[in-house]
Amino acid sequence: MKEFSPVKYAVTVRHLRRRLRDATTVIEIGVGGGLYSEMLARQGHQLCLVDVSAKPLDAAVERLRACGLEKQVISVERVNDDSAKLPVTGRYA
Repeated sequence: MKEFSPVKYAVTVRHLRRRLRDATTVIEIGVGGGLYSEMLARQGHQLCLVDVSAKPLDAAVERLRACGLEKQVISVERVNDDSAKLPVTGRYA
């Protein structure tokens, strides 16, 4: 995983909080270690976690479990590199 950048994280969190004011369902594509997943779950959002690799998905789920936020995860999907073929229905933020 890439080195953590506090500035990038702060800017991204600020943008997400402005955009996602009410609790909703969020599809997070490319979950990394689950840092944003945790922030979104703490804000009350339901999460659909998607990545091309099992390792970051496992790390994100474990991070959420350790924080007591695993109930915020409604699906975990490992997909090939074509996100255009995701099995997505409904309204997502």
